[in-house]
Amino acid sequence: MYKVYYTSTNNDSAHAMTFNRNQMTEALGAAQGLRNDGYTFVTIVCENSDQVGKMGVSAVENGKLPDGTDYNWRKRR
Repeated sequence: MYKVYYTSTNNDSAHAMTFNRNQMTEALGAAQGLRNDGYTFVTIVCENSDQVGKMGVSAVENGKLPDGTDYNWRKRR
């Protein structure tokens, strides 16, 4: 699912439009139309329906990730 959020220019209130996950083109078109019409703070967000579990890593302790696997990433220039 996609949501297009925008702020009305006359009273500074926030609004949203909802699009199905197969309507990305329509969501992009709506956002462009709102920008062209002078609306402000126009943004598109998408919920990742494939997300499973918590986002990110809560901590790396003693070189281990929360699931017990080794964390051995090193920055090399």
